[in-house]
Amino acid sequence: MKKYLLILIVVLGISCNNQSNKRTESASTTSTKEARSDFNVAIKFINDYVEFCNHPSKDMDDTTWIARNPLLTQKFKLTFKNLIDVAYKEEPEVGLDFDPIFDGNDYPDKGFEIIEKNDQSGYIVLRGINRPEFTLTMKVVKLNTIWLVDGSGIINIPKDKQAKR
Repeated sequence: MKKYLLILIVVLGISCNNQSNKRTESASTTSTKEARSDFNVAIKFINDYVEFCNHPSKDMDDTTWIARNPLLTQKFKLTFKNLIDVAYKEEPEVGLDFDPIFDGNDYPDKGFEIIEKNDQSGYIVLRGINRPEFTLTMKVVKLNTIWLVDGSGIINIPKDKQAKR
């Protein structure tokens, strides 16, 4: 009887802990519907990335730059890394053959500006400052109290929301 009681207590403890973890996780990822989205983080990230692409570092490739960037969610970083890794496995000499963050082979070298934003969904559409025909869709999310970039180009952006080329 003591054995069954102990098993019941352990199962109930695990069950309660799982429910608590689910509540904590959903509380930490605040819905964009609760507050106005901070799209400045997207502009800062993408314009910093343009600068990095304009003046590549000898000491750091784009994968390392992305992995170290504090403006990105872990989901973004992992998706980017997985895309690059799979591409190099399939095509070792070429890799992906385009930049998934820009969703293209080139980019507006003067940076981007906002043309559309949606506070409810966190999606933002940008255009190139020196190339207004070049558009880019990004997404921001609020994790705890910090707004981060969760999508750009083809990374974590659904096909129907990606820029049309």
